[in-house]
Amino acid sequence: MSRAYTPEEVRTQVIDNIKSLVNYWEGQANTSHEKLDGLAFSILSMIDGNGELPAFDLIPSPHPTDKPCHIEEGNNYYEPVVMNNCQLHEVYSNIHIK
Repeated sequence: MSRAYTPEEVRTQVIDNIKSLVNYWEGQANTSHEKLDGLAFSILSMIDGNGELPAFDLIPSPHPTDKPCHIEEGNNYYEPVVMNNCQLHEVYSNIHIK
């Protein structure tokens, strides 16, 4: 009978996937910068759901006291909203500095 993955199982899948990406990029014959750039792109692609895992939402999770403190100080603050309603790996490719 099928069932939903537990949070622990999903966490293990994500960590295992990242470890695989690290091992892959470590074995490439590129410069250190190119390897790190490739790893960042690959992790963002994983979050976007372009691989074995589904897409994941990234949501800021500020402490409940952060907002009033920032407002009092006149600073901007974070709300718990999905910030990756796009393909992050494409945004990364278009804006990061090489």
